[in-house]
Amino acid sequence: MENDKLLAGDTLHSNEPEMQFMIDSAVPASDDPDMPSLTFRVVVLGTVFTCALAFTNAYYWFRSNPIALGIPVVQLLSLPAGWALAQVLPRRQFRTFGKQWTMNPGAFSIKEHVLISVFANASTSTVYALELIVVRKFWIGTPLAFGAGVLMSLTSQLIGYSFSGLFHRILVEPSAMAWPSTLVDVSLFRTLQALMTDKHGLAREMRQRQRLFWIALAGSFAWYFVPGWFFPTLTMLPLLCFAAPNNVVAQQLGDGYNGLGMLAVTLDWSTISSSYTGSPLATPWFAACNLFAGFAIFMWVITPIAYYANAWDARSLPIYTSNLFAANGSVYDIEAVLRDGRLDPELYEEYGPVRMSTQFLIMYGLCFMGITCLLSHVALNHGRDLWRTLQAAVAELRSGRSYGRSGAERESIAYEHSAYARVPGVWYAGLFVATLAMGLGACQGFGLLPWWGFLLAIAVAALLTVPVGLIEAVSNFQYGLGVITELIAAFIWPGEPTFNAAFK
Repeated sequence: MENDKLLAGDTLHSNEPEMQFMIDSAVPASDDPDMPSLTFRVVVLGTVFTCALAFTNAYYWFRSNPIALGIPVVQLLSLPAGWALAQVLPRRQFRTFGKQWTMNPGAFSIKEHVLISVFANASTSTVYALELIVVRKFWIGTPLAFGAGVLMSLTSQLIGYSFSGLFHRILVEPSAMAWPSTLVDVSLFRTLQALMTDKHGLAREMRQRQRLFWIALAGSFAWYFVPGWFFPTLTMLPLLCFAAPNNVVAQQLGDGYNGLGMLAVTLDWSTISSSYTGSPLATPWFAACNLFAGFAIFMWVITPIAYYANAWDARSLPIYTSNLFAANGSVYDIEAVLRDGRLDPELYEEYGPVRMSTQFLIMYGLCFMGITCLLSHVALNHGRDLWRTLQAAVAELRSGRSYGRSGAERESIAYEHSAYARVPGVWYAGLFVATLAMGLGACQGFGLLPWWGFLLAIAVAALLTVPVGLIEAVSNFQYGLGVITELIAAFIWPGEPTFNAAFK
């Protein structure tokens, strides 16, 4: 009875009217469980788009200004491809392992469209383990074995997938977990699918969405060539630099590329999206205001004060750069302090310490501050709800049955998924254990990380998945963990770049 009361009570919930409005505007209020979903067309098109995006994004990841093809590309291209397959594939019925299936179940459905994008979403971001491969090949001089690279890449990806399932109850099911960027995708799916239906039968709201979509698509396509090809200057207009072209301070503060970007205006949407850590259209108003306020305070107030006060002898270096410098102001030669792929204390002492620009130092400090703010914010504002949700999940796992939810959650659109069987948690647990064994084998067999270091890395990831995921689910902002993991690894294994990269 105690478990029944606990699980029937409210868990994570949202009192933010803006968030609820976003959900109600994007997500349909009904669902057809019998609509075709995992079909032959999904497998074919999903595989094609996944491979294409994986190659393209990995290839362009090495640019100084990386280009990434995201889900909107797949959403736009898979719709006509799916429609074409629905016209040409045979409708003959096949039977395999007792299951009846067909290559062409009929019209291309929105669920097929979504699943193709889910397939391709696995390749929109570059495999993080690629950083370890690059470090070993270009910086340390001892390239990583092909098998080690494959195993570490699979480990980093599959561990994440297992976590997504294990923390599903906390980060997906509660009605507060809106995931704003996903709502944008849902809205686009509905608009695109409406193009496949009879226009005369569409509701007025959907016709307006179609019209807006085509106007925005045509306008953005035409405008892209203006800053991208004809007038690249429009990508960044440093108004402060134009006002004082011979003033060094104005150039440092106003330059959008090598300065702090004060009063810099861009007319290039790709620049806005890349600088904003994603599309600003998917970011709730409260999160956008917080992001801008934090940026303005630290980049336009604290950084100039520290630089022009000559803190850490800052004025001898550029105000904005991610490069590392030696004591004499030259670019730091990392290979000069390495011996056999490890940091040599004697060479480092002889060459001199690393120096960083003011902006780079402050950003590193922000990363250290951010992790404590992240944990304390989640603990103070959501700790009780998280604990109750965790208790509910454990109770369900022990009892083997799903308990009821509160009336508010029953009425929310998030409860629609109850028509489908939930993927058993033991499947994700099995994937986690298998991946853990594979990662341990790779780290031990190729000397990438001690076994206890690998387990520590997994523990840190597990500890921070919920706080990071919760913040992203409500604000569309993902906090990066690269700096804090680098610090932990450097403290445990000083002078070991391979261990550091593998742990990260």
